[in-house]
Amino acid sequence: MKARLLLRLTALLTLAITASSLAAKAENDLPPLATGGADKTIRLLDSNGKPMQTFLAHDSEITCLAYSPDGKRLYSGSVDKTIRIWNTEDVTMENSLEANDKAVLCLSISTDGKFLSDGGEDCKVRIWNAQTGKLLSTISAHNKAVKAVAWSPDGKMLASGGADRLIQIWKMDGSLVGTIVGHDEAITSLIWSRNGQLLISSSADGYIKVWNVADNRLVTRQKAHDKGVVCMALDTEGRGLASAGPDGKIKIWSFNLTTIVDTNVSIPFDHPVSALAWNLSGKRLVSIGTDKTVRFWNTKELATPYKLCTLDGYITSMALQPETKQ
Repeated sequence: MKARLLLRLTALLTLAITASSLAAKAENDLPPLATGGADKTIRLLDSNGKPMQTFLAHDSEITCLAYSPDGKRLYSGSVDKTIRIWNTEDVTMENSLEANDKAVLCLSISTDGKFLSDGGEDCKVRIWNAQTGKLLSTISAHNKAVKAVAWSPDGKMLASGGADRLIQIWKMDGSLVGTIVGHDEAITSLIWSRNGQLLISSSADGYIKVWNVADNRLVTRQKAHDKGVVCMALDTEGRGLASAGPDGKIKIWSFNLTTIVDTNVSIPFDHPVSALAWNLSGKRLVSIGTDKTVRFWNTKELATPYKLCTLDGYITSMALQPETKQ
């Protein structure tokens, strides 16, 4: 009897320890991520921020990265005018897309994983079949370099932002839906709201603005950074908005579809931030900076990073491998 009781207690204790360990792992770890560098390499980091693999990916600096929604493919864009498609299971190159006239600057994958779009220094936006690499459409989208592209949640519209200060919204066939004029400097990033009714833009003018895409009306705006906004990231719930600029600050905003509210959370440090990404739970924020470091932030305690990883080369871009909800 005592032996049975002891075995039962031991089993319960083991389960409790295992559950606690799994909870701690879920709380602290992130999905694997990829970084691109000026040294032409892609580095794959594990969920603890430790480099797993480094490989030469392009002939020139890598400018942008994006994962397919299922995480099985990684897309990279480069100054060498190409987009390359990588199989994440065996890290082999599936395809190299070479239709760009100048450097590729930005990438976006539709939420269903079927379509890839890119923008670059040639002022054009291109739409590709994300699986086969077939070029579907080429759009003369802007008068200056295209700095940002973003698919709407339903995959029916594509937004592009340029150094010409314009935001353009396109249909799949390349026809123009609307033009938004409202920033004083180059557009730096674009994010759709989760319901697809609003478009969030950031600019080198330091403002974050929210637009109603039905009539191109300005819904709200917020002066975010004194020296311009470099990048933004919206959490999976569509409520937490992070921004960063060359002023060396990361700011967290509350976004509720009609206003952007300053949460008074700001992370200052010495080096400009060039990219941001949230994990699935919204409890972790990842940033890369010009000091060659990937930082992992606990969004409840933003005073110092809870984890960091310093890499050998200058980091230019980052993408988190998609997570799936349990």
